[in-house]
Parts: sequence; C-alpha cells; structure tokens
Amino acid sequence: MREELRRRRLLQLGGAGIAGLAGCSSNENQLETPSGQERTPTATPPSETPTEETTTSTSDPVDEIDHDKLIGVQYYAWYWGDEGFGGQFLSTDAPDSWLSATPGTPELGAYDSRDVEVVNQHMKWCLEHGINWWIITGGRPDGPIDTTIRDVVFEADYADQMNFTLLVGFPPEIRDDDGRFDFDHPRAEELITRWFTHWADHHVPDPNYLRLGDDRPPLYFWSTSGAKGDMPGVFQAARDAVDVDAYVIGGPDYYNQPRRMSYNAETFDAVLDYHSYFPDEAFLDAFDTAVIENHQRWRAAAHEYNLEFIPTVTPGFDHREAPAEFRDDRLLPALERSPERFRDHCRQLRGLGDHDAIVITSFNEWPEYSAIEPSEEYDMTYLETVAEELARTDWETPSSPALTPIVLEYEQTVEPAEQNPDSDDTRELAVMVDQLRVATADGTLAVDIGGDEGQTFFTEGVYGSESDGERTWRWFGGETAQTRLFVPTTDISELILVARAVTDNITVTVRIGDTQMGTIAIGGAWNTYSTG
Repeated sequence: MREELRRRRLLQLGGAGIAGLAGCSSNENQLETPSGQERTPTATPPSETPTEETTTSTSDPVDEIDHDKLIGVQYYAWYWGDEGFGGQFLSTDAPDSWLSATPGTPELGAYDSRDVEVVNQHMKWCLEHGINWWIITGGRPDGPIDTTIRDVVFEADYADQMNFTLLVGFPPEIRDDDGRFDFDHPRAEELITRWFTHWADHHVPDPNYLRLGDDRPPLYFWSTSGAKGDMPGVFQAARDAVDVDAYVIGGPDYYNQPRRMSYNAETFDAVLDYHSYFPDEAFLDAFDTAVIENHQRWRAAAHEYNLEFIPTVTPGFDHREAPAEFRDDRLLPALERSPERFRDHCRQLRGLGDHDAIVITSFNEWPEYSAIEPSEEYDMTYLETVAEELARTDWETPSSPALTPIVLEYEQTVEPAEQNPDSDDTRELAVMVDQLRVATADGTLAVDIGGDEGQTFFTEGVYGSESDGERTWRWFGGETAQTRLFVPTTDISELILVARAVTDNITVTVRIGDTQMGTIAIGGAWNTYSTG
C-alpha cells in the first residue's frame, strides 16, 4: 500500500518533479546530552505533554488540498518534552523545558518528538494546508534524532501521504581554525561517504522518501558556503560509494553574491538556501525587498550553470531566548515576524522554483522562532496563508531580464600574505572596483560595486563587499585570475570601471558576451578606466 501511494505521488509530480544554517543551534554532528551520554528514543516517551484533545489519531481523516506543487517545510524531531532537546547541549533545568529557549509557544506545548501522536498531528496540519514535503534535520548516523526519524516519523500513521528528505551538515571534524570546512582534510572523504552510505541504507529505502525526476532521492546539505578544498571530488567519491543516483542539494546563502557557482555546480544538482536571515541591521531593514532580489539573482546564476533552484520563505528569526550554550551570539539581531510579509513573499517567490517547488523555514524550529506550526501567538495564521497562497495550481513563473556575461582576465594576481609577512590575507587579488558602468544604445547602466548592485551578479573571481565610509568596493581576482559577472542589459558597446590595481599596473583583458573588447591597463591609484 505504501509503495502504491508513493508511485501515485511520483506520477502526480511527473518527470519534472522536484526534488542555512539548518537550525543554527543544532550541533548536528555532536548529538549528546549535557552529561555526554546519548539518549535513545523509547517506545513510550517519559513525558507525554500533549493530551488526547490536542493530538490526532489514525481514526481522524485528512482532508488534503488537491494541488500539483511541491510545498516543503524544514521539520525537526529533536524535542524531548520535559527532558529538553534530544541529544543537544542544552540545560534541562528550566521549568518549561525546551519552551524556555523560544519566545513562542506551540499549541501542543512542550511536546515530545518521540510521541507518534505528536507527529501525526503535525502531518495532519501540514497535509490539510497543502504541505506535502518534510525536509528533516538529522543528527549523526544512528544517533537519537536519526533513530527518531526512522522509527517514529517514517512510521507515523500519515507518513504514506507525506514526502521526506534528509538534511545533514558537514562534519565538524573537517572545520579549520577559521571556521571553514576543509575538503582537503584527510578524513573528509571518509566522513562524507559515511553519511551517504547511512542515508542510502536507512533513509532512501523508505517508500515515502521523495524521488525526483528519474527516481533520484535527494540529500540536502545546509550552509555550504563555508566550504573550501576539493568538495567536488569528495562528493563524487561519496556518490560513487552508493548504489543510488543521489540528487544532492547544496545550501548556499542567497544573501551573498553567487560568486562560486562553478564550485557549486561541480558538487550539487540544485541549490536551496536554508533561510533568508542575515545578522546585519541594514539588510534586515531592507529585508522585504532584498530577499526577492537575492532570489532572482541566485535563480539566474543557478540556471547559467545548469543547477536547479529552489526558493525559501522565512517567516522570522529570533534567537535571543536561546540559552548561552545553545546560542550563536552572532545571530542576535532579530527578524521580527510579519504575517503580511510572509504572505507577500509566498506570492512573489512561489513561481521561481524549478519543478514548482518551494520550501518554508520552518515548520517547527522553535529556538530560532522561524516556526509556522500553530501557536498561542498566531494560531493557524501561517498555515492558512500557505493554503491560500501556495496550495494552488495557478503559479506564474516571472520573467527574467536578459543577461550579458562579462569576463575580466588578469595578467597576474597578488596574495598579500606572500608580499607582507605581517599580513594574513591569502586572497588572490588583482583590482579593487568601486563603480562599473556599461554603455548601450539605450544609455548607461551604472552598478555600485559592493553597494546597490541590483540584478548584476558575480559567479567567479570576486570577494566580499568592503567600505571605508565614503565608497564601497569589491576586490576582483580569484584563484583562476578572472572575474565573471552578468549584467541585466544587452548590446553593450563599452565597459567603464572606477578601480585601482593591487600593484602599480595590471593589464585586464575584457570579453563581453562573445566579443573580445581589448585590454585595460589599471594603475595603483583610483581612476576611471574604459574599453572605449
């Protein structure tokens, strides 16, 4: 019966069926109790906080919404009732258990994810409001959260009507002193392959595990922007180690420029930002519009590199209530909730995803307060919005602007640390650019590099935005000694740069589209340079 239902869902999704932190507080590969002892799920949880009146049972029918979209939510099975968080480094002394770590209060109270009736209720709410895809954050292989997913979530009464995908993180063992994940680490291939093997053996066989296109099960790695080294090679080795055709989703940060797209394209099949939050006051002030622009930019970049794209809707983010041992103080500026903004973002983002897919972060990530689960504060507001704005058949794919690629090739790059023993800057730098302008028959398009870059985006050879209070800029260069960017216009006749070189003089070869535009010699002082 379950296999028959899964095949029916695949037919409904068709051959094109699709398919940021993932709970920044998850410590996803270090799943232990505060005492260092791992907890194991029990058939009957020690604390069954939800009552019969607030949970559902298999006798309750589900009135699903009939639609042809793939509407996903990030789902968490790490709540241990009065015991706190399953396998997390969190004190359990607080009288309200894990509720003390969030400003919100779920309708079910301090529930226990090991209680199948809780999972049934969550599934019923989701299905009745059009949500048919759970992306579930896993712990380490065979840890308590992973076991709960397999023994409770996958076996819930309504699991036959849901699609599942596993979310995991990079192993902390390969994190370097700068916080980046180094895929040249001697254990990188071993640890990534371990996850692939465990996933293929214990998650993929479930009849309700999502399949995409040609029967490809997805595995989602969140927050992948901090990777370095041979990530493509490590992932290829892990793919080769399993007998399934993995559809690997990477989790870059859409608030960044898509400046490493070739690196992503060699590793992943699709990109999905875990959430749109970024701890910057200026960004949060402009959040309503910035999120849409970022999605449009990343969608265009992904398609240029033959990657599939999935949008994400973020209801809010507030990490301030989390205990110190559970909180990342870099993430303290809150993104205040707004049901109106949530509705607007659902409308504007719903047509951007490949295969009619969209994901909401989250259903129940309460420590970050991004949850749309029914709550005392908002009741069913967010789920009702999902039903009204997403669970419908009339999504429209917005038009995209015509793009022209521009490639700048440098005769040399300089690593400051090699030139100056007091520097620890290991970037490969060529020129720093403040303004970029392109002349067309219709006028001039001006781009404030590092500032308001609009729909211009970079996919290679560019570093983060910098400012001295008077101007903003980005360093161009990179390991390949070239910068690749796309501008939203056509018929370009001239490129103009306000720039300076890292040394006294660097020659830059300019290609616009398929046309070689000649060279520019950029000096060591700020000046205006042109191909004209």
